[in-house]
Amino acid sequence: IHKEIPETVMNFFEDLGTVYGQGYIDKKLADATFSYYAVRWWEIVKPYVDHERKRHNEDNTLFADFEKLAGQMRQPEDVLDAEQMKLFLTDENNLATK
Repeated sequence: IHKEIPETVMNFFEDLGTVYGQGYIDKKLADATFSYYAVRWWEIVKPYVDHERKRHNEDNTLFADFEKLAGQMRQPEDVLDAEQMKLFLTDENNLATK
């Protein structure tokens, strides 16, 4: 599972979550630009993060800013079922291979 998880994406959203939480980035701009991606990437990597937290003595600080960011950005109308996540990953993979 580790090879399938893009650490650069996770680190980006962790850093974004940090500056978002500290107020160093315009939240309206960040929401408009990144919410779609942050929410979906969090949904995809959550099982990995849960596993890593358990491996590190239940360390809930691992990717905590990413988790908080996704929670703050998620909208009630967001559809995050398995089919939508598969489509999202396909689209992301197509971007990465171009």
